[in-house]
Amino acid sequence: MVRTTNSKSTVRVPATDVYETESSYLLLAELPGVSREALEVDVEGREVRIFGTRDEQFGGGEFRRTFILGPGLRGDAVEGSLSNGVLRLEIPKAVPAKRRVDVATA
Repeated sequence: MVRTTNSKSTVRVPATDVYETESSYLLLAELPGVSREALEVDVEGREVRIFGTRDEQFGGGEFRRTFILGPGLRGDAVEGSLSNGVLRLEIPKAVPAKRRVDVATA
């Protein structure tokens, strides 16, 4: 976990890995000592924001991280789970719409 500081507070940035599959992107964030109740994941437009508070046993304090979704990803269909200190977000790829074009004869 990386710490960034300013004159007001210390904010931690969780380490993350991103993997691409055929149908989605998987985002894995290391969040040891974070309970489901202390975690928030918001999707707004093309932004995915992860923030919350870590248990004192694991260093305490707030953390946050923001990701910008690229074109072709479905922010409206992000699914997440938290298990053994790892947040797993699955961000599906948009399936291009297909349609048949009726071609008229002149």
